[in-house]
Amino acid sequence: RDLWIFGYGSLIWRPDLPHTESLPGFIRGYRRRLWQSSTDHRGTPESPGVVVTLVAQTSWEAKSPAEPGRLAAAAAAAGDPGGPWEVDGVAFRVPEAERAEVLEKLDHREKDGYDRRWVEVWQRGKGGEEVRVVEECLVYVADEANESWMGPRSEEELARLVVASRGPSGENREYVFELVHALRKMDLHDSHLESIYERVKLLCE
Repeated sequence: RDLWIFGYGSLIWRPDLPHTESLPGFIRGYRRRLWQSSTDHRGTPESPGVVVTLVAQTSWEAKSPAEPGRLAAAAAAAGDPGGPWEVDGVAFRVPEAERAEVLEKLDHREKDGYDRRWVEVWQRGKGGEEVRVVEECLVYVADEANESWMGPRSEEELARLVVASRGPSGENREYVFELVHALRKMDLHDSHLESIYERVKLLCE
């Protein structure tokens, strides 16, 4: 059967995969954060860049006797803006005949710490009601267990990393600019990315 893939980062503005349909929508239970180190696309092993990943609400709020709410506390200390547990993006429908080849390509593209997850994709109707448009959609997530996880950083620190980094796929600032511009074209606003975007622009002047 056909495969649905949810893009929330560079896949939005550079899907680079065969698809017969694309649907704007959002997934629940996550926040998009520029917390994943990139040594193979927007940086190098010697000078890592930074790219987006999804942070699960369950991880953010996870508590243990030793470290109650560790991730939430670290995010707050870094000045994280918070926000709803929803991530806007685009779901792409890949034909069944292209499924295996696309998965192989994406597994390679996302090899630096990203794993497959399955999510539902939703849209909002004209009356504000939420409508599920894709029941089973693949998304790539790099969580705090992977070796390239950076975790919470101040937006100023992230902006300086973005300005300083470049990798095989180009400058790190291009990645941030293109993603913010693509979201704006969809009339979407990501406060975390917007703040870093503005800081990067100032540092580049």
